[in-house]
Amino acid sequence: MRDHDLAVRERLAKSGELFKTYHAEMEQVHVANAQRLHAIIAEIGWPDEEKVGPEANEAAFLIVQHGISLPGFQRACLREIEAAIRAGKGSKRHYAFLYDRICFNERRPQRFGTQHDWDANDEMSPWIIEDAAGVNERRKEYGLNPLEEETAAIREGVRQSGERAPKAFAGRQKEVENWAREKGWLK
Repeated sequence: MRDHDLAVRERLAKSGELFKTYHAEMEQVHVANAQRLHAIIAEIGWPDEEKVGPEANEAAFLIVQHGISLPGFQRACLREIEAAIRAGKGSKRHYAFLYDRICFNERRPQRFGTQHDWDANDEMSPWIIEDAAGVNERRKEYGLNPLEEETAAIREGVRQSGERAPKAFAGRQKEVENWAREKGWLK
């Protein structure tokens, strides 16, 4: 599932189609993978490293992160990861990324600074952060590098990918908000 997701993403990125909107083919892959992972979780619980090994655990997390069309699925997986952490079997890093992804989709400030988006200056920058002064402390506690390093790496990755900022910042924000409302992230 992970390999198929990444192969479709790479193909769409090379053609330039990936960066225009949430491409329908990519969304289909994400939804199908999320549905299959949901069935796996129903059968065995969260696929932590002890149950499935580190590679499959990381693949499961990628599938969850990409399941952005399914708010209920992502929220349920956040609870699963939280329970796994309490049991000593979950990844705090995974929790931080998914928590922030949910905040971004709900258009709320994130806690760990893991989600980036285009800003008004046409740069990829961290989405709004609650208690920005304490973000690097939280990031360290959750196994993340400093925000400044992460932002520089993301900007370099965007540069290498050829992705470009949207032509109109306000239009992009409205598009994201409309999408979030359509998918059930916002009421």
